[in-house]
Amino acid sequence: MPDLKNHSLRLLTHFIFLVFFLLPLIYLFIFSKQNIQLDQSLETEAFNNTFFLLLFVLLFSTALGTVLAFITTFIQWPLKSGIDILLMMPMALPTYVLSYTYLGALGPSSSLHDWVSVEIQGQFWFLAFVLVLSFTPYIYFFTRLGLSFVSQNEVETEMIIGAGWWKFLQLHLIPKILPFLLSAQILVLFETLAEFGAASMINVPVMTTLIYKLWFDLFSFESAASLSLHLVSLVFLLLAVEWLIKFN
Repeated sequence: MPDLKNHSLRLLTHFIFLVFFLLPLIYLFIFSKQNIQLDQSLETEAFNNTFFLLLFVLLFSTALGTVLAFITTFIQWPLKSGIDILLMMPMALPTYVLSYTYLGALGPSSSLHDWVSVEIQGQFWFLAFVLVLSFTPYIYFFTRLGLSFVSQNEVETEMIIGAGWWKFLQLHLIPKILPFLLSAQILVLFETLAEFGAASMINVPVMTTLIYKLWFDLFSFESAASLSLHLVSLVFLLLAVEWLIKFN
């Protein structure tokens, strides 16, 4: 009986927190509306940039982070601990700082511009490059954490019985690192979705910069709140996909 009472109390607490969190969103969904009519092409461009940025950053950060994690885990070389520190360093720098550094180093006013004459201001690929560089350490760190649960004995046993690396990946590695990798990918998606500093500095229109423009430049809180519901809906969709993958 006490266990049932405690369980009911926990459910009630979770329900109260859920209602407290969702109430503002429900209010915005029902009552908010855009009182400023945006150019449809501007909104479409921001949405497309956000979508392809999510896809690009997720794919490339996952590929780069997992490969680096496997290399640093299963291959021994001198100064390996130093490489670990270097691979984690981008996490210490905000994305706008990295953007500013590259813009300053490769911009028209820099001495390197004569050697590397490439236009990076306003370029989608450059924003994606900065975000991949910034968020790959998340994938790397979580994958390394998952690989720490794989013992050397398991690797040696599979190699002795002749199962091969592919069988070892299927039976041992992937099941152990998948929960960690999914968590890292969701984190990367959220960070990319919320990215504002680098996008505004590089001058690539995404949903966050468009919301900022509506709120602070056009002074329309209602329109900014209405547009932000699209991002919130995408967040819940990503969480639902992660939940389905983990529990199915």
